Amino acid sequence: MTIVDHATGAASKGVSLAANTGIFGGAFGAVGGWLAGQDAVAWIGVFIGLGGLTISYFHKRALRRLEREKLEFEREKFDWMKRSEM
Repeated sequence: MTIVDHATGAASKGVSLAANTGIFGGAFGAVGGWLAGQDAVAWIGVFIGLGGLTISYFHKRALRRLEREKLEFEREKFDWMKRSEM
């Protein structure tokens, strides 16, 4: 495993943690604000939850793109090695 893989893994875990915290924190704030009758708190919770969902969506999209690029690189490397053997 390369240094880039380690850095990507650590950053990925940090972003996942932030996204999950935003989703669950926003949901808790929205429900708590709604139950307490505080509309402003409920709306803030909704926006925080939506922000967490947005971060999570784009993070997973970026991870899929990185995985595709890595697989494409490995396939090109394999094809190059196969051609050089001939």
